[in-house]
Amino acid sequence: MALTALLQTVRDLVRPQLPLSGAILLQEEDPGSTIRPFKLETSQPALVVRLDQVPCEGMSVDDRLFPLFNRSISGLCIHCDYVIFRQSRATSDAPLYVLLVELKSGPLGDAQKQIENTRLLMDWMLATMRRYKKSAPWTDDVRYRGLIFTSSARPVAGDPKRVPCPYDATSTAMPDVLFVRHPPCAGYQLDWFCSDMPPRRG
Repeated sequence: MALTALLQTVRDLVRPQLPLSGAILLQEEDPGSTIRPFKLETSQPALVVRLDQVPCEGMSVDDRLFPLFNRSISGLCIHCDYVIFRQSRATSDAPLYVLLVELKSGPLGDAQKQIENTRLLMDWMLATMRRYKKSAPWTDDVRYRGLIFTSSARPVAGDPKRVPCPYDATSTAMPDVLFVRHPPCAGYQLDWFCSDMPPRRG
C-alpha cells in the first residue's frame, strides 16, 4: 500500500529513524508495563511515528523534543507514545487525521496533557514542513484525535465495526481534540478512529 503524496512528504521530512514499518504494533517500553502489545488493523496506508525513538546522542528524549524548556517543571516536557497520520484518499479535500496515542497500564495521570502537548508539537512540525515544502498537497483540514488505551477503560459496547467511535470533547484547553478511552486489545480497525460522527459532550 502506497502512502498518499501528503503522507509521503511527511515521511520524507522527518528523521528516517522515526517512522515505523509494517503492522501498527502498540506497546509500552516500560518493563513494568502490564499492557501486552497489540495491533491496530488497517486496510489503508498510514504513517506511524514513535516519539521515544528520536535519536538522543547522549541526550534524553525530552531534551531532544523540548530543548528550550526547563525540564524540572512538571508537565512541561511530556508527550504521548505514538503519532499516527492517516489520510483516506489522495485528493486536496481529504482530511488529514492525526491520532495521538497514549498507553497507560497504571493510573491515567497526565495522559490528556501528554496528548495536548504532542498536539502542539505536531502543529509546529506540520507548519514548518508546509513552509519548507510549499509544493506538497497540504490540507487545512487537520483532525486531531486523542486515543488513550488503558486497562481501566470499559470494553467497547457492540461491534466496533458498526458502532461509531464514541469520542468525547473533554479538553477545555483544546476543544477541537476529541478523546476516547479504550482497553488495550486486538481487533481495533484504524478507520474506526477516523470517524466524523459528532462527539459526545458533558
